[in-house]
Amino acid sequence: MIPYLLEKLSLSQSFFNPVHYSIFGAGFACLFSFLGVVLIFPFFIKHMQRKEFGQVIRKEGPQSHFKKEGIPTMGGIIVIGGAILSTLLWVPLSSHFFWILIGHTLGFACIGGLDDVMKLKVTSKGLRGSIKLILSMTVITTTLILLQENGWPLEISFPLLPWVHIVSPFIVVPFVTVVILGTANASNLADGLDGLFAGTHIILFLVLGVITILSLVPGLHAAVSYLPDIWIFLIFCGGIIGSLAGFLWYNGYPAQVFLGDSGALGLGAALGLGAYLLNQSFLLILMGGVLVIEAISVMTQVTSYKLFKQRLFKMTPIHHHFELKGWHESHVTIRFWIITLLLGMISIMVILQG
Repeated sequence: MIPYLLEKLSLSQSFFNPVHYSIFGAGFACLFSFLGVVLIFPFFIKHMQRKEFGQVIRKEGPQSHFKKEGIPTMGGIIVIGGAILSTLLWVPLSSHFFWILIGHTLGFACIGGLDDVMKLKVTSKGLRGSIKLILSMTVITTTLILLQENGWPLEISFPLLPWVHIVSPFIVVPFVTVVILGTANASNLADGLDGLFAGTHIILFLVLGVITILSLVPGLHAAVSYLPDIWIFLIFCGGIIGSLAGFLWYNGYPAQVFLGDSGALGLGAALGLGAYLLNQSFLLILMGGVLVIEAISVMTQVTSYKLFKQRLFKMTPIHHHFELKGWHESHVTIRFWIITLLLGMISIMVILQG
């Protein structure tokens, strides 16, 4: 919308600079999405209460969570919708990259949404894992094919070793698939405490936004290379940050609404794809250390119990372990935010050093 108006007013050449415009657009997308989400959520919460679309709490979960039974869920619909609509104002609608990015995010959001509906209306187990995996891999494969057809190279590199590149599709495609799947599902695991997902992902998308700005200055640093239309991802990051901040307004302890799989999978998949687009998939392991620990805690718990009938943690994901050890829910959340912030700062230093 805004690029179109600038073009009609003959201001696009004088105003449009990828660095300045994208930072400006990201800031306004953040503001618009925040205000929109904050204003819409009260109506959404009331609507979901009338429809009885409320959170289902596992019986084996912490007793302190039983009071959350019935709190409206699927808030991810508003969060992702706000991010996309606010981004739409600042990007040219002719950009194939924008639609690939949005399609990827919505694809995973739809998978999560189907899982949410299944849990609420059919079975508490939700969508079968095998079906979810097939659908997720279909979205990722389609995204990678469309990116390559539109000039984006299949390539991965390593932190602190920018001259080392892997370009073989037989390595890159499986690796990126695992990264996106892992990030989406780890993000979903992190959506277990009031404010935990929103706070950690605001920080993570902010870090990716900073890395995107570095990529917009050709030759600024060898660790980040410029790619066509990557400035659009910065604006999308701004929209997501604003939407998540608006969601946190109602999801902070005690939560009035939950994100649901629709939001957690969609935003987690966008995070994983963004790291790949910036050629920082390996760095995502560092900056998303909290997500990695959440996922590893579940995998090790399951493996340990199956092999030795022993549990390593009181309960997984690991945030529940700390709850059962006596930490208050809000303390766990804030401490995970702090860890994510520190890891994000270290990740930016790694970029600048590499």
